[in-house]
Amino acid sequence: MKTSSFTLILTIFLILASCISPRYLDVQVLNPAEVKLPQNIEKLFIVRNKLIIDANNIKDTLYLCFLNNFYDKLNKTLPQSPLFADCKFYVCSPDSFRKIFMESSYTNRKRYAIISIDSLALKDSLQYIDRENNYNQPSVKLELKFSIVGRFWKFSSPENFIAVRQKDTLFWEFSDYFEFQYQMPNNIVAYSEGGNAIGEIFAQKMAPYWTTHERILFHNNNRYMRKAYQAFVKDNLTGAIENWQRVYNLGTKILASLAAHNIAVCYEMLDDLDLCEEWLGKSIVARPNSITQNYLLEIKKRRSNVIMLNKQMLL
Repeated sequence: MKTSSFTLILTIFLILASCISPRYLDVQVLNPAEVKLPQNIEKLFIVRNKLIIDANNIKDTLYLCFLNNFYDKLNKTLPQSPLFADCKFYVCSPDSFRKIFMESSYTNRKRYAIISIDSLALKDSLQYIDRENNYNQPSVKLELKFSIVGRFWKFSSPENFIAVRQKDTLFWEFSDYFEFQYQMPNNIVAYSEGGNAIGEIFAQKMAPYWTTHERILFHNNNRYMRKAYQAFVKDNLTGAIENWQRVYNLGTKILASLAAHNIAVCYEMLDDLDLCEEWLGKSIVARPNSITQNYLLEIKKRRSNVIMLNKQMLL
C-alpha cells in the first residue's frame, strides 16, 4: 500500500512537472570598471605611442595589424560606456596630440585626458596534439600570449596617472593542419582577432560596460500563470506581478516557487534588486531548485556591483 501511494505521488509530480516550460529572455546589465577614472572629461585622446616590442621576431606587419585592431576596438567600445557619453574621442599620433595640446587653452586642457600604451609584448606559438588514432593527423592549437600596460591621466593632474594592466593568452584550436591552413592562411587573422579581443577587454577595465545575461521565466497552464505571462509579453510588469502573486498565494508549492521566481525577474527588470532578491528567497523556501539558487547568487553579486557603479558614475 505504501509503495502504491508513493508511486501515485511520484506520477502526479511528474505530470505537473511536464506542464512546466521555460521561457528565455535577455537582460542587459551594467558592470563596474576595475579601475575608477576621473569624471567630467570633455576630450579623450588615445595616443599611439611607438613601442619597443619583445615579440619573438614578429614582423612589423603582424605588430601593426594587432595594434590597428586594438586601437580601433578601444575607440569603438569606450564611447558605449555611460561614463564617456558626452566625451569626444581622438586616436592620434604623439605629434598630432602635441599640436592639439599646444593650440588649446589652459582651461580646455583641464578637461582633457589621455590613454597611452606604455608597453606591449606579443608571442605566438603553434602546437600539434597527437591523437590516439595514428591514422588521423594531429590537431593544431595556435596560442597568442600578450602582456599590455597602459596609462590613463588628466592634464590637470598628470602625476596621478592610473595604470591599467592586462596579461592573458588567446588560443584557437583546429581539428587538423588542413583546417588550420584554411582558416588561418597566415598569422594576420590571429593578430587581428587578438587585437579586437584585447581592445574590448582593456576598455572594460577602464569604464563601466554592458553585458547580456540570460534569464528564465517559468510558464504553466495555470490560469493566472497564463494571464501573468501574457501581461509580461505586453511589457505590463505590474499586471504580471499581480497575477503571479495570486499563484504564489493560492497555488501548490511547486507553482508558488515558479511564480516567485518569475516575480523576481520582473523586479530585476524594474531595477529593484532588493525585491528581486526577496522573491528569489521566497521561491527557494517554497521549493529549492538550482536555477533559482544560481540566479540568487548572481543578483547578490549585482547588488555589490551597484555600490561600485554608483561611485564610478557619481550617483
